[in-house]
Amino acid sequence: MSPQRITRRDFLKLLGIASLLIPMSKSPLITGEPGRRANAPTKPNIIILLFDALTARHMSVHGYKRRTTPNIEMFAKISTTFHQHHAASSHTKPSTASLLTGVYPWSHRALNFYTALIKFYETANIFGETKNDFYTQTYTHNTFVMTILEQFADYIDLLKPIEELVIYNPNKLPNIFKRDYPMGFYAAKRWRDNYMGPSNSLFINPLFTIANGITSSQSLKANEDLYPLGLSDNQEGYLYKLEDAIDWIAQSAGSTPQPYLGYYHLLPPHEAYRPRADFVGMFSGDGVRLIEKPQHYFTQGQTQKQLEKYCELYDEYIAFVDSEFGRLYGMLEKNGVLNNTFLILTSDHGQLFERGIHGHGTTLFEPLLHIPLMIHSPRQSQGKDIHTPTSITDIAPTILQLVDQAPSNWLEGKPLPIFGETEEIERVIFSIEGKENHKMKTLTKATFSAIRWPYKLIHYRGYPGYDNVNELFHLENDPEELENLAASHPSIVADLKEELRKNQSAAEEKSIGIPGTSK
Repeated sequence: MSPQRITRRDFLKLLGIASLLIPMSKSPLITGEPGRRANAPTKPNIIILLFDALTARHMSVHGYKRRTTPNIEMFAKISTTFHQHHAASSHTKPSTASLLTGVYPWSHRALNFYTALIKFYETANIFGETKNDFYTQTYTHNTFVMTILEQFADYIDLLKPIEELVIYNPNKLPNIFKRDYPMGFYAAKRWRDNYMGPSNSLFINPLFTIANGITSSQSLKANEDLYPLGLSDNQEGYLYKLEDAIDWIAQSAGSTPQPYLGYYHLLPPHEAYRPRADFVGMFSGDGVRLIEKPQHYFTQGQTQKQLEKYCELYDEYIAFVDSEFGRLYGMLEKNGVLNNTFLILTSDHGQLFERGIHGHGTTLFEPLLHIPLMIHSPRQSQGKDIHTPTSITDIAPTILQLVDQAPSNWLEGKPLPIFGETEEIERVIFSIEGKENHKMKTLTKATFSAIRWPYKLIHYRGYPGYDNVNELFHLENDPEELENLAASHPSIVADLKEELRKNQSAAEEKSIGIPGTSK
């Protein structure tokens, strides 16, 4: 039998494992010593750093009245800042899938918490498309994001388990199903709680709750001085410190085989809002108030006072995130990592504190869709500002452009104008909230957004009592989306609805084989 050849990909994996086996007495990032490198890379490294649920509308770098992001403001001065960047959905799973594939949710079909992407996109994503260009590694606190990354696992060299950077892990089943993380994750949820319907056991659920309460309280007690509001919780019971993930990203950047592509999806400032002690109360009593807006049809009944309290905690959490970003940037800069690295700072969606709604919800107002995007190129020393609308689907084709790879014809996003390219003004940007739909059927109950600057249409379809309702806003004159122009601008509504119809129809025909069914 002829000897089996070792591929470049196998070699990179072995090199990565070997680096972990070499003893180190000091961290090269802490001491400033040069990190270990593979041979000089022919392509730049790419780091995508994503902070979950970070709306641009609450960042001082985008004009917010509280000084929430002083470190990111400094970063913007040496980066390309996209001031009208938009999420593909108001929820993590569909929007993150859009970032990684370059297509909208109506194409990849990861529409809700539990549906997977259709099989085509297990290869058609930033990892599959660049498999011969990069050593790839990922980490996330977010269990829903982990289920996406597991679909791409064949093209990810290091898919770091959530459990390795947490303080307390309540969920053992994903460790049992190591070759099928989604199975373990969803089995654990059905086993222990009622999130997906009644628990499968009348006894295990309360016993788990008691045991979890005892063990997690020990971790909280040990950290209560530094985290008086509690440790960060990923809403699945995992307790963690953001600092641990930041430290790992910085340390691995100095030893990972190059060139590498790193995708790091960190959960803060997503609720629950638990900043470190030095940020708790920093905005208390500052007199900042939210603009009071009328309750929406989809109100959750939150009062203005409740929303302002949530907002204050959220802003403090953002300030904490900003501080940790500044610390990471300092370590990367000190170690020389940024000399040959594109650093991309962004989010998956925003957060809402208005119209009686807190969190994500069913609407698609700008605080949910307007997210940060800044790209720092190797050795870039001057900032650049892009004000035309861009989409989260643009990140994948941009990465392909950076590695000199021709864009694939399935991409719905476009390469971003990082190096002085012409900005596309007439483009339409879409967002979809369709978590109540079947994966393989047309979207019949959903909220859609279509932006052709300066107009933005929000179209509601299939909701009892709010079906076929249109909200049209002029974002330049009315950035707070207070005046619905749908009745006075019917031709603009019709044009944007037609853009929605034809793009949805084309996507669904291609992805799930249903021609011309959208209305």
